[in-house]
Amino acid sequence: AFDLRYVLPLLPFMYVFLLKGLKSVSRWMKPVRWFGAMGGTLVLLCYGYQNVYGLYESFYPPAENLAPKSTFDWIILHTSTQNIFLAPLAPALYLYAGRSSVSLISGRDEEEFFYRLALQKIDLILDRPFQALTAQITDYPDPNREWARVRRWVNLHPELFSIAYRNNLEETSIVHVTLPPFYIVAYEAYLSAMKDFQQASWHSGLDRLDEAIRLNPNLAVAHNACGATHLLLKDDLSLAQRELLKAVALRPDYPIALLNLARLYRLLGERGLAQRYLQKSLDASRATGEEDSFLALIENALTSTQGTDSSYATQLFLDALKTNELSPSMIDTLFERLDMARKGLPLLLSVPTKNTNQNFTIQNAPNPWEAGYAQHQSLSR
Repeated sequence: AFDLRYVLPLLPFMYVFLLKGLKSVSRWMKPVRWFGAMGGTLVLLCYGYQNVYGLYESFYPPAENLAPKSTFDWIILHTSTQNIFLAPLAPALYLYAGRSSVSLISGRDEEEFFYRLALQKIDLILDRPFQALTAQITDYPDPNREWARVRRWVNLHPELFSIAYRNNLEETSIVHVTLPPFYIVAYEAYLSAMKDFQQASWHSGLDRLDEAIRLNPNLAVAHNACGATHLLLKDDLSLAQRELLKAVALRPDYPIALLNLARLYRLLGERGLAQRYLQKSLDASRATGEEDSFLALIENALTSTQGTDSSYATQLFLDALKTNELSPSMIDTLFERLDMARKGLPLLLSVPTKNTNQNFTIQNAPNPWEAGYAQHQSLSR
């Protein structure tokens, strides 16, 4: 589409020829004043044509360019100065309503997002459509993508986020945040279990997971971690199945838990179910916008497999996963390689691969869990 902005650098040169042409024409025009008025009018018309939308907005600014006054008035009347908001327009909220706020909270999944909400003591979420101009030159998350994920999680859990105020004219909405009691304690018990597993302390980690589930029975990541650990140790596959099914019941779009179920059913000889849950895990990762991070976890596990063809074969698997072109033989080989992978633990448990709010990472750590796994197997015998 033609954009008049690209013509602006040429205007000074075009005016030279325009004025010369008008000067030549003016020799046959007697009323000089009329000629001057015509030239001034022409310049004004050109300026107005170039800036007609800007001039219109200066007299009738769109709603998104204005501070949502009615919304801020409601906030002043119905909230306390002690309340903390999550809001994309955080500076304006403090300037016009005197309320503290955080502009963005990110998370790998919805439960980590809830955990960070609780850590920041967020009481309300003020939302309004916006478009942030970002330059993707750092690891800082894209606010447009992150706020789209926040809206999705809020809409999925009306029991946690109840509508407090809505203004269709100003396109704003405010929801109350009501997380379960002991959410922070339960999630931190889960994180402590991840630390234990990193050090191959299986029994201690499972005890911490039991504590997390006792404090918050709806914590899907804890159920997934519990089921995945028993799957990894192969000590109680029926318990692993119950825990993984519970995780999927709590979060039907949980890609890692669905993949763990696929691996479990393959181990049990249920190839049809294994293939079905593998496809469900891929579909869920795409539906939630987490396909890249999900495939990155699989790649991280596959690339740790020994062999000269590791890199080439890994790329073949990733390409097939992206295009849904995995043959039955490729599916069998994929599961075998995942089972052999030295980095299978973070894949199974969905352990954070970057240091976010916790001071631990497993991506570049040694693999002490292998020694612990071998020790556990020898004791089992």
